[in-house]
Amino acid sequence: MNNLISTTKDHIAIAIGYELSKLRKLRNLSGKKLAEMIDISQQQISRYERGTCRINTDTLVYLLYKLGTSLDDFFIGVSLRLKEIDPELYKNYRFLFYPLTRDSYKKYFKFDDTSHFG
Repeated sequence: MNNLISTTKDHIAIAIGYELSKLRKLRNLSGKKLAEMIDISQQQISRYERGTCRINTDTLVYLLYKLGTSLDDFFIGVSLRLKEIDPELYKNYRFLFYPLTRDSYKKYFKFDDTSHFG
């Protein structure tokens, strides 16, 4: 694999893991307790949090559900960590982390229920 691609993926995995660890600790959960909540091993939680193992999407969504965190909030945290780890990488990927605006919501979801925007 191209070294730049490998480094990019590693830094993203580290940022995701850091945010997972932060959320777990904010909820006063041990790695073992979180693992039990989603029926995986404590070692796997540890690998996710260290960024040594990449978490798949369905596991991440379920984990965030159990942690009571939205995807938006989670990835805002990931983006901030990515900015610390690798500012140049963040600069290239930051557009992915912009929250939905009322206009983009209408464009992507093709209806006008934007009441949650206040």
